[in-house]
Amino acid sequence: MGYLNNMKSTKDITWSALIPLIGGFPLGAEAELNKPPEQIIGYGFPHDNQYIHYQEEVLGRKMDKVVLNEEGVVISGNALKHVNIIVATPPCSALSSLNCGKCNSVKGATAESTKWMDYALRESLGTIKCDVFMLENAPALASNKGAEMAKRLSETANQYGYSSGYYKTSTKHHGIPQNRQRTFFFAWKSDRAPELPWVRKPRENFKTFLENIPSDLTQQDLIINTKVTSEPYYIYMKDKLNLDVRSAMIESGLKTTLQYVMKRDDIEKALAYFNETNNELGIKLASHVIKKKAMGLGVWDGSVHVFDDTMNALIGRNMNDTIHPSHDRSLNVREALCLMGFPEDFELQGGLKNTNMIAQNVPACTAADMVMFACMFINRELQTSNSNVIFQNNENKKHLPVTFKSDIIAVDELASPMEELFTK
Repeated sequence: MGYLNNMKSTKDITWSALIPLIGGFPLGAEAELNKPPEQIIGYGFPHDNQYIHYQEEVLGRKMDKVVLNEEGVVISGNALKHVNIIVATPPCSALSSLNCGKCNSVKGATAESTKWMDYALRESLGTIKCDVFMLENAPALASNKGAEMAKRLSETANQYGYSSGYYKTSTKHHGIPQNRQRTFFFAWKSDRAPELPWVRKPRENFKTFLENIPSDLTQQDLIINTKVTSEPYYIYMKDKLNLDVRSAMIESGLKTTLQYVMKRDDIEKALAYFNETNNELGIKLASHVIKKKAMGLGVWDGSVHVFDDTMNALIGRNMNDTIHPSHDRSLNVREALCLMGFPEDFELQGGLKNTNMIAQNVPACTAADMVMFACMFINRELQTSNSNVIFQNNENKKHLPVTFKSDIIAVDELASPMEELFTK
């Protein structure tokens, strides 16, 4: 079986959103396909209600909503419809670099949370039988760390008669100044996986992007961290060293105020200053750094983050600790939504208490390009590789075909070249 036989215009391509969460992936799909999903399919995650609210209450659409149980049985809504494309955002923190878990039940390919990836893949290929399935995961999925999980996903795809592909990229290449590195997994209804184009879209820098957000958009009064300028190392740089903190940080090439203080070997001086000014938090933090440093250990860095051309990934810590490039405050909710490519009329339900939902998401601009690839595949516009699984890295524009061996990807063959291509 090769590519699909029937050419389709974009208006004829159908799609559904599986586990939409807050909605970044399906909003990107809708932007590319210019139509809402045929169905919103989920397992009852509360995050999904943000996307459903936007569709039904803001856009005034009556959506076909389907809720499944873990066995794939429909417990509410209609039967699953066949569509060409499925986009899925199954929650899975197992490969996250922020996962501090010490056991296999919470970290790695055998973690409990990875089951949602398996369920999403099973329903899409086995029940819906879509032409292209895609999900998003941590960048580690395209590394040695994720090799076992990648093996499992590709094995499942192969069992259903699909080839598979992995595409590692960053949002900064898709039109928004956020260096959010992620890996997308594709299951293609084809014997051989297609080779996907490299993407380099123009974008504004971080400061200009934020300055160009229309002032009349809502939720700009919701400041994520009202105390960002009272962070001790920021105060030390500003008041004791008499520095323009942003300029000094950008010139140094460092990202956090703690890094700046440590680079100057000023931590003892900072502690003395905090004692002089009775800054209790500063005393606690600096004393902790000194203790950990003496032990040869690192520390969790929650100091002020300063970004120049692009912001680092919009995760909870960065949203909380990043100082605005022009104003003495952190980002607000609207700026965070814009950095994820959300529509101007999308509002975060629940406000500040749900801010972290923005981080547990897919940037809509990146998602739109992934859906564009799916449309190109359906319309036979992509070159076919010689492998039934292929890894591509949009960061360095390299790809590595990997072949099945007795229907199983050999991890030892997979790991070494992946390390070379994807982790440098």
